[in-house]
Amino acid sequence: DELAGWLKDMNKYRAGSDLEFWLSTWSGKSVNVNRMTRAGSFVDNPFIPVLGGIQPTIFNNLATEETKDNGFMDRLLLAYPDAQAEHYGDEEMDMQAINWYSEIITKFFLEVRDTAKREEGEIVPSTLKMGVEAKKEWVRIFNEITDKQNNDEENQYLKSMYPKQKSYIPRFALLIHVFDCYFDDKVIHAEIGKESILKAEKL
Repeated sequence: DELAGWLKDMNKYRAGSDLEFWLSTWSGKSVNVNRMTRAGSFVDNPFIPVLGGIQPTIFNNLATEETKDNGFMDRLLLAYPDAQAEHYGDEEMDMQAINWYSEIITKFFLEVRDTAKREEGEIVPSTLKMGVEAKKEWVRIFNEITDKQNNDEENQYLKSMYPKQKSYIPRFALLIHVFDCYFDDKVIHAEIGKESILKAEKL
């Protein structure tokens, strides 16, 4: 609910360890978790989504030189809605929207979870490749980002953020592709298409 507590408590009990843990898991690197109260556990393919809210002024105070230099701040995807407080109203959420979410999105989640390949209780990752046209677009995007990284006139803070875009765009493309496979029978399941890459670039 409040990201401020998550950020403030980081490294509170173990200097440097918490921050290094989150940096590693974002990159998908295997981690070894050790705790005083129980035996350690090795996680080969960590995946830990973190979603929350925080006030802009508090967030600015938490952006330290350390979190900027090590790329932690660049790994956060921020959304700041251009919203205004509204007067009292009797409007309620449309039941059609609620039912759609319940029937479609929840069903999508359960189906993906239940169809995951498993061997001896372990989930076996599925590998998807980019199609030819998708690969061409990705090469273009990758090179455009690289040119910005190498541009001496580019803002230094933005230059530290660009490498993370090279990780986020393929991740977005994969998510978009999986959704499209579920909602559109014409989409080729085993191949990420050009449209998914272009939508990811827009995001």
